[in-house]
Amino acid sequence: KTTREMLKKVKAEGFNAVRIPVRWVPHADINTMTIDPLWLARVKEVVDWALDEQLMVIINTHHESWLEYYPFKSRKTELTGKLKALWTNIANAFASYGGRLAFAGTNEVNAKGNWGLTPTEENYDVQNAFNQAFIDAVRATGGNNLSRNLIVQTYRCNPTMGLSNFTVPTDPTEHRLSVELHYYDPYSYCSGSEGSYYYWGNAYADKGTVTPDGNERSLASLFLQLRKAWWDKGLGVVIGE
Repeated sequence: KTTREMLKKVKAEGFNAVRIPVRWVPHADINTMTIDPLWLARVKEVVDWALDEQLMVIINTHHESWLEYYPFKSRKTELTGKLKALWTNIANAFASYGGRLAFAGTNEVNAKGNWGLTPTEENYDVQNAFNQAFIDAVRATGGNNLSRNLIVQTYRCNPTMGLSNFTVPTDPTEHRLSVELHYYDPYSYCSGSEGSYYYWGNAYADKGTVTPDGNERSLASLFLQLRKAWWDKGLGVVIGE
């Protein structure tokens, strides 16, 4: 359970931002997206603790399987409507909060929660629709939410998929939009199979086996592509995980 002391320690270690993943359902009605007042109060408590430590804060919708598992056209209208309703309620609840609080629309949207499935154009299209619905909902609440920093996601938060299949949503507010990606490369180093052990980086080749699926060159190449695609065009870039 998150405590104030944890956030004080985060600050003391030199971090200046925290991402607070929030699972809203079943703490919100799946039809109306009305949020349980006790759950909302708990989310605000943790956010307030982080802000008290002068941290930048991101809250999102996290592990919402009712949404993340169904990027299909047959559910597109229903789920974008529910996402808009949820973010309308969240945005109104935090309407008085200042610019150090940012919102991130979704997490790792992934059809059927199955990482073995090859994404389709349909999946990409619905993720892009989720991003637009999120922007529309938050901006429509007005006030501080008109200028709030908003963060949208590539499909699966995968950077490579984002480079080829992400559509920048329309945002009426300039220079307040970022793209989120998750970076677990090389996977053999970050989340390798049990019993495997690798060093990352060519400088450690004399210490043992260096990761076979990526090194400094692959990282630099990808990040250069991300910079050209997003940063150089005025978008922020957030590595959420």
